[in-house]
Amino acid sequence: MKIELTGASCDERRRLALAAALGQPAGANLPVRRDGFDCEPSTRERGVDVTYSCTKASQRARFAISWGGEQ
Repeated sequence: MKIELTGASCDERRRLALAAALGQPAGANLPVRRDGFDCEPSTRERGVDVTYSCTKASQRARFAISWGGEQ
């Protein structure tokens, strides 16, 4: 799995990405709620590479997960 992060602080992005990658069945691409952020996947198709868009008031964060990418 390869994760790319943009927006918000590094620690916030890391926690959000870990919640998406590890807090659900592998490749499930489910919505994520963490640290006040609401994150929606670009697709809910299982195992497909996905980009999450997250909002928390005026803060924004994005991260991508490539399920078949490098570790």
